[in-house]
Amino acid sequence: MTLTPVHYGVHRGLNLDDLDHTTQEEKDIYYNYARNNHVPLYLQTSHSVWLENRPDMMKLHHRLLPEFRRDLPEAVFMMSVGQLHTYIGLDWEIGITNEFKVMQDQGITKAQLMEIVMAAQVYAGIRGLEAVYRATWPFIKDFQDRPVSRSPFPPDWDYDLSHFNAGLDLSTRELTDADRSRLEEWHLRNGGEVPKWVTFMAKHRPQFLKAYRLRWEGIFRGALPRQCMPWLMIYHNVTNGYADGLRDAVLLGKAWGLSKEWLVLGIVACAYYYTGFEGLNMVDSAVGDLL
Repeated sequence: MTLTPVHYGVHRGLNLDDLDHTTQEEKDIYYNYARNNHVPLYLQTSHSVWLENRPDMMKLHHRLLPEFRRDLPEAVFMMSVGQLHTYIGLDWEIGITNEFKVMQDQGITKAQLMEIVMAAQVYAGIRGLEAVYRATWPFIKDFQDRPVSRSPFPPDWDYDLSHFNAGLDLSTRELTDADRSRLEEWHLRNGGEVPKWVTFMAKHRPQFLKAYRLRWEGIFRGALPRQCMPWLMIYHNVTNGYADGLRDAVLLGKAWGLSKEWLVLGIVACAYYYTGFEGLNMVDSAVGDLL
């Protein structure tokens, strides 16, 4: 039986079916594509290390990129959402600039970008905000939302902020017994498990837990779909190898309507770009029973 060879075709000027030869014309077409984006893309810098030294590896990279968006048309955009969150945590300024500009072209609004920044700042602290400032200060004041025919986010995601609210008593700083019960009930209702860190903080720093929880509830103001929160949590916890945190994120994602395909995409994309697939060993132990 003769197998028909797989044809990857030409992508941005690169002949993906020929790993052994890369012509100057191929390089020129790719560089022209990168320049014409009018964005300070690392396609013009870091990718040149591939293109000038190991173009075969660049072609192998582009061969697998379609696997990310298989059956999920919004996959590349949502990966940018996760990438921006991670770049803020890593303090990588050029990556932050890149994602602001790339997602602007895809239809994200400034308000949506700021909600991603606020979600990332919970983990990245003031260091993360400083990275955002340095990456965006030349253009952020004049940032203009682009007219788009439809939202770039998955159409079945929603913006119902009521799901964030655990119903804590706003008349006191104390974590009352009723607050503790409501918070535990919220986690059981939105995932089925109470995270260990919640139990720890309730025991040792209850006022801090309440203040932190109220801050978390205030991150989203209706610009982003609520499903983005567990999506961003997945990126953070896979990148850092936090098994329990990843379990919390996947449980919340399932409760809030993230399909198995979206959960797996977030995990695999993050592993591909940040941990290597060896990082999936932790993932399988943490959430293999949930997927």
